[in-house]
Amino acid sequence: MAIKVKLEKDGFIKDGFVGYSWTSLFFNVWVPASRLDFDGFIIFFIVYLIETILPAFIMITLIRTQNINNFSSVSILQFSLYIVNVIVGFWYNKYYTQKMLKNGWKLLENDDYSSAILKGYRYLDYTEAEISDNNKMQEYSEIIAEAKRKERKKLIYFLLALGLIICLIVCLAIYFKKIWKESIMSVKVKLEKNGYIKNGFTGFSWTTIFFGFWVPLFRLKLKDFLMFFIFFGFKIFTFYLSFRQASENIYFQFPTSYTALIPSILFVAIFSAEIWIAYYYNKYYTENLLADGFCTMDGDEYSAAILKNYTYLPYTDEEIADTDKIERYLNFAEQARKTERSKVIAFFVILIIFYIIIFIIVISTVNRYLQ
Repeated sequence: MAIKVKLEKDGFIKDGFVGYSWTSLFFNVWVPASRLDFDGFIIFFIVYLIETILPAFIMITLIRTQNINNFSSVSILQFSLYIVNVIVGFWYNKYYTQKMLKNGWKLLENDDYSSAILKGYRYLDYTEAEISDNNKMQEYSEIIAEAKRKERKKLIYFLLALGLIICLIVCLAIYFKKIWKESIMSVKVKLEKNGYIKNGFTGFSWTTIFFGFWVPLFRLKLKDFLMFFIFFGFKIFTFYLSFRQASENIYFQFPTSYTALIPSILFVAIFSAEIWIAYYYNKYYTENLLADGFCTMDGDEYSAAILKNYTYLPYTDEEIADTDKIERYLNFAEQARKTERSKVIAFFVILIIFYIIIFIIVISTVNRYLQ
């Protein structure tokens, strides 16, 4: 993770980020989607699309022109595109946080840590009063030095983790078996209106990823169900195109055509859209409940903490002034986010195991064919 700072606007408190975005390097469009940063999501989507389509486009061109000897250029291009991901990691957090500042988000009062980080990394300017206050500048320097020391540690940890990745996959597979049962659902909160209690949901919607249009149907949201079902039909159409293309073996038995890129483009678009929808849908659903008059129940600090930490509701002035209550809220929210992190681990363990199985099947099939 990058260095987090706290920013406030109209009673809402939200995280800004400073330093290198390791999450952007590894998870691409997932990062702006998780922050509901639509502009950033579009930029990442374009980069992701280019990284996926451009090498395939060049490969098809080389096949069409019978210039097979230059296939090595495709590998060079792919490596260059990976370098782009590294560069995006340097750029994104600064872009995201500076956009928040331009949109009116500001530092909390007396939050010297966030102030020091943002000014030390030149996201904000020092005031004349701060420059003339030697003690304040010394305090800021110590905070910045500690933050940069932690950033260097992250780089070391990354290099160590890279060498131990195989062991981690095995450990995570064992861990996944333990947490899978509790990891399938998102974070639930209780909302009430006229004596009627209903569940709201926050965080990433894993049920939306796995079950698609069934989710709004179970929640009795027929309009949402219709939209999800249309999207599902589009996915089926894309799978049909891909299956038809594979069955015709267009790359080898027929003259290579750029139309072969269409299924790949659609797959990238669908995959990116599914990630965005999964991050967005629970927020959309719960905010609609709040707009319809549902509210947290008296004494339900857990639901209030979750909704406010996820910026579904603003903190009141009384809550911000009550440090004990804020501390309880933060504990509730941290526990919920810890559970969310467990779900992410479980998902990627499944993904890794799936790719390993596919790889083994492909290798076995190729060996059988060659024999």
